[in-house]
Amino acid sequence: MFEKFMLANEPLAESRDDNKQLEFNDNFPSDFISLIKECGGFSFRNGLYRTHTLESSIKWGLIISKFFPGYPGCLPFGYDWMGCQLCVHRNYENNIYMFDAATGKDYSAKSSLNDFHNEGLIYDRTSYLSEPIFIEALEFLKLKKISYQNCLGFKIPLFLGGTDSFDNYESTDMEVYWEIQGQLFSQIK
Repeated sequence: MFEKFMLANEPLAESRDDNKQLEFNDNFPSDFISLIKECGGFSFRNGLYRTHTLESSIKWGLIISKFFPGYPGCLPFGYDWMGCQLCVHRNYENNIYMFDAATGKDYSAKSSLNDFHNEGLIYDRTSYLSEPIFIEALEFLKLKKISYQNCLGFKIPLFLGGTDSFDNYESTDMEVYWEIQGQLFSQIK
């Protein structure tokens, strides 16, 4: 189902479990199951986009619900280079949700997982993932890639006056970044 996406996006197995052997119950949408089994645990284009394993999806579902409690039933399937978590809802397969720790905002778009990966992440990575900015950020930071568990986060959060500029980026552990951003954001709310 996701062969076209895999062929076009330079996959690197980073955190692969034996995803093909996983047992899923009926609470998971079929496209989500296919994505995790075929692509879970891969990093694409030097860390531009990464896909969750079932284990990391469950873990990140809990983390996201802590900071965005209005979205029960969201299943994280991937994340971008800035640590934005991408999800599909258990009951609404044709909506993609994005949760951004840097701004504390959530977004949604009408799209299936299949279209998101096999169309958007092949033909329009600029709109979906800001690929040119990612490439420039890597060059500025003198990095070849970012690791599977890291993101390029803001040293000084935007909501505390930080700038959206390359000198305010740093490679950081994504879970730590989410925790710090969430704590700061909740204190100033």
